[in-house]
Amino acid sequence: MSRLISIWQRWQTRRAVAARQPGQALVELALAATFLTLLLSAAVDLGLAYKAYQTLMSATAEASNYLQLRPLASCDPSRDGTNCAQELADMEARIRFRGEQGDRLGRFASTLDLNANGRDDRSEFGSDAAWLAYIRARVRIDEADSTQVTITNSGFAVGDTFDPTRTSATCQERHNRDANGQCFIVVRTSIDYVPFAIAPIVGRRMTIRAISVQPITNGHP
Repeated sequence: MSRLISIWQRWQTRRAVAARQPGQALVELALAATFLTLLLSAAVDLGLAYKAYQTLMSATAEASNYLQLRPLASCDPSRDGTNCAQELADMEARIRFRGEQGDRLGRFASTLDLNANGRDDRSEFGSDAAWLAYIRARVRIDEADSTQVTITNSGFAVGDTFDPTRTSATCQERHNRDANGQCFIVVRTSIDYVPFAIAPIVGRRMTIRAISVQPITNGHP
């Protein structure tokens, strides 16, 4: 009798283990799938953020390359203002920055929508003055002299402490050179990116920045 009971208990144990194994495998599969989905989503999110950076870098280079060759525009100071030559050139550079990808608003990281709210920045503001103030803050254009610029493997760079108010007066007027050497154009830009998978780590909004420094090759002699 005791042997029959022992056999019965072993059989019951085996049934319980067999019944538990499929459920355990299903739970493990669900946990693994959740982890892999989060990992894939984070990879896609980082890829889109990098694409936003690449987009910003290309547009920033477009603006600086334009000002490198055309730092001053033709204008009538008596009619358009004392600094019209620089202001009109800078405005053209900002327009080229905005249109580097075309005139259609992209789904991700568009230079037409720097605050990433799904609307064209130009049509978002109620007045030209408000839009001009916004685009000037997002696409900053300054001059630098050779004492503020270093040569790197990828080109030219300014340090984190760069202060355009300390640029020599000659370079601020966009001459090719001053007493110390070459004059430069510095374009600093920013674009917002709204992450989804990595938001708990980096926050609900990321500001991506880019900079391009180019020597003035066609300014005042």
